[in-house]
Amino acid sequence: MKIRAQDAPPSSPPLPDAPVAAPEAAAVISRPAARPTPKRRRGDARQRQMSVLVAATFLLVPARALFFKISPNARECFGVDAKSGDDIVFSFEAIGSDRSVRTSLSFKEQELYSEIKASGNQRITAAEDGQYRLCFKSLLSYVQTISFNVRAQKQETHPEELATLDDSKKLEALVAALEGKVQEISAQQSYATTREAVHRDTSETTNSRILWWTFLEVAVLVVLAGFQIYYLKSFFEVKQLV
Repeated sequence: MKIRAQDAPPSSPPLPDAPVAAPEAAAVISRPAARPTPKRRRGDARQRQMSVLVAATFLLVPARALFFKISPNARECFGVDAKSGDDIVFSFEAIGSDRSVRTSLSFKEQELYSEIKASGNQRITAAEDGQYRLCFKSLLSYVQTISFNVRAQKQETHPEELATLDDSKKLEALVAALEGKVQEISAQQSYATTREAVHRDTSETTNSRILWWTFLEVAVLVVLAGFQIYYLKSFFEVKQLV
């Protein structure tokens, strides 16, 4: 499986969702030829490096849930190669206070899916061979963490079609369907593991901040107590006239 981060295309009007089909087999995600882009700020360059790291990780571990950070109001896209009739299956979650992100799937500048939500799971059937683009656009003014998983898999054979096949074809279709289900379960487990890691990091960071805040409170209380003792002590001082 090959994956890569892509430059975001110009926005196009949203179209209705494509029909939903059943899950199955393999995905090939690739990076198109490089093209000249305008100069970016240092923060954008770091974000691009993060996307490349995400792509490299996906090369090593197929169907693995991944997560990356996206800059305020930025857009990041990933490409997945699919053949006509394949199902493009993806899930995502935006982690943050408002968790506001627009997720879209497009093909040849035509949007097949676009929605603003914190998390979701979608399955869309590819109408043509080619590369489909899964894009995330941040709608917040601060950095967000997005976890996602995407793959293309062959459609299952419908039960009415199985009735016309011989026994070997039936068995082959059933095995293929079982393989698709197993892959889907494995992807969901990886996705849950990634979410747990992100939430654990957030919890540890919060606990650390609370600990330091407690130390600060103790220091302020000690200083305040010392000031009160000094101030009250001044009332009991005996002043003598020489």
